[in-house]
Amino acid sequence: MKKILFIFLSGLILLTFLGVVTFVMLPSSNQSSSGTSNLNEKDNQDHEIPLSEQEGTLQGYYFNGYIDMRDSFESFEEESEYIYYMSQHFDYYRNQAFDHDTDESKEDHAKYFSQLDPLNALVSFRNKTKVDLQNGDYIKVTFKGGIMESYPAQIGEVVEVEVIGRKKE
Repeated sequence: MKKILFIFLSGLILLTFLGVVTFVMLPSSNQSSSGTSNLNEKDNQDHEIPLSEQEGTLQGYYFNGYIDMRDSFESFEEESEYIYYMSQHFDYYRNQAFDHDTDESKEDHAKYFSQLDPLNALVSFRNKTKVDLQNGDYIKVTFKGGIMESYPAQIGEVVEVEVIGRKKE
């Protein structure tokens, strides 16, 4: 009986030691040694900029109140093909409530966009600036307030819109 009690107590002491090392000693040794490590969590939150004041920028092609965040195409042919299919894509969805065509046009632009790398989500924004935007313009949008997680994604207040490149005809 003494032998069983000894083994049980030894196991309990070993588990206690491992618990202390795992939950007390190790997390404290992983803290950063920077000057801010002495600040508590509330102090760190005081130094963060509120979401409504954070600024960001997006660059991409403009279509019907959306920005497709992608790098500008290098060749005129690539850009023309992209603009053709993007226009076809928007026309299809805008008119689908009235048209009862076949899905051929949808399949054409769906195949095109599946080949593009990377596939990007559109971001919706309201252009309250005096900049006149045309579908296919490559633009840079500066905004405040972050990107809202919705579909389509939406950005906060638009601060500035800059046309980097007009649609080439």
